[in-house]
Amino acid sequence: MALPTLTKTWQFNVNNALASFGTAALDNKNLLLQQKNALMGFGTLPATMFYSCNSVTAGTAGDGVDRLATAANFVANNAGSAHSWYVLKFPGIGSNFQFLLDYNNNAAAGNAGQISYSPSAGFTGGSTTAAPTATDQVGPINSGSGLTGITTDLAQRWSVMQSTDGQCILIFSFAAGTPRTFGVFQKGANPTGGTPGATNSGFGHWTNQATSALGGFALQNAISATTVLSYETPAMLSIASEVSGLWDLFPVGQTCQATVGARGRLFTLQDIWVASPSLAIGDTAPLTGSPSAQFACVQANASQTIWVPWNNGAINLS
Repeated sequence: MALPTLTKTWQFNVNNALASFGTAALDNKNLLLQQKNALMGFGTLPATMFYSCNSVTAGTAGDGVDRLATAANFVANNAGSAHSWYVLKFPGIGSNFQFLLDYNNNAAAGNAGQISYSPSAGFTGGSTTAAPTATDQVGPINSGSGLTGITTDLAQRWSVMQSTDGQCILIFSFAAGTPRTFGVFQKGANPTGGTPGATNSGFGHWTNQATSALGGFALQNAISATTVLSYETPAMLSIASEVSGLWDLFPVGQTCQATVGARGRLFTLQDIWVASPSLAIGDTAPLTGSPSAQFACVQANASQTIWVPWNNGAINLS
């Protein structure tokens, strides 16, 4: 395989085993707790808690109190009823880039809710029955209002990764050999024309499905724009290079095709690639040499596989 050169240095918290807890709801609440804690636990430029709600007490913007210290604090319920939410700040993406997880769905499996972000204005308000809002709020960005892909009691493997400059964040999980969640948050590179909207707004993608096309949302021209993946044509992914004789990992970008006022190429994603759909989730590259396993395949669909940096070890899917 023809391998790219990493543009970032990465911090890894990966391959974590999460035992089943007896119900899907408990599995999902424990996963959300572990992911949150991991985002706040990196040694360099970690996320910080801005404020939160455990369904009993809602904080105020900027109080910095994490009220979701245990899985029991994650209470799922529809908007208008008491439920949990939290807002994190990702300082590497932007000085006031904020991430909101709103557990606003009473699905019995505890797998549903919404994720959105604010590039710079910041979230305000919020109560035990309603999540905060932001004037530049982007999203919700997750498909089907889903937070996780678990609807039955299953053990899971979860990973959270962040570049040392804080610009790139990856969150994903597996269960029973299948991808269950995949989240990407980062500051796009090479913005079209140097436009501030592409540079400063960041990019967000989240899916609770087994396959992903890596589209998402970005703020462009003050518009919350739906974005789609751009890369070499699918035909180029279907064959190995006849020049090098190797499979390639291709860089990817984001374009907007459907949101009027923001249409066009926007930016390039950093340290994330697509490759042939004939490759498999759990594959790593290179297979030999030192270091090996610098890259891992974590998502796939009929058109492409998605590859991310890896920590030189095996990747566990269950």
